[in-house]
Amino acid sequence: MAVVVALVGAVNGAELGLAEEVAKLEYLSLVSKVCTELNNHMGINDKDLAEFVISLAEKNTTFDTFKTSLVKNGAEFTDSLISNLLRLIQTMRPPPKSSPGKDPVVKPKTEKEKLKEFFPVLCQPDNPSVRTMLDEDDVKVAVDVLRELEALTPSAAGWEKQRDADHRDKAKKKRRSWSRE
Repeated sequence: MAVVVALVGAVNGAELGLAEEVAKLEYLSLVSKVCTELNNHMGINDKDLAEFVISLAEKNTTFDTFKTSLVKNGAEFTDSLISNLLRLIQTMRPPPKSSPGKDPVVKPKTEKEKLKEFFPVLCQPDNPSVRTMLDEDDVKVAVDVLRELEALTPSAAGWEKQRDADHRDKAKKKRRSWSRE
């Protein structure tokens, strides 16, 4: 029993470690993007400045409050840069961690729940009022084109007759002796 509990704890710890690593990578990607934006607009490529701007954006979620906090700290950014940075940070920022004191009981996900998470589009209900792809005019045009194509091909009966005649000629030639030719 103790071995099972230890294994479950090790698996949960590995999952948390993986989640933490992914969150760190997301944060580093965000810092890199903010550095790129600052470099493109201001010619400044400073990781510490990017992290400071990210922390300000986390505290000030609206454009006006973010702009005033940047101005208070001596930043001379244009409005377009401020809006780009705020939008970038709000879309790329990983969700905040839950407090460590409150560990909610996590139920293991069933296979169906995992599939719903991986393929959310496939979980949508079917739309019974599906639009037909072809209207009446399209169907008429398609039928006319098929008739024209069928008219260009040799008829099946004529093809069979020609093939039978060719087969008979070859059979006759094989039956003849070499002396008659």
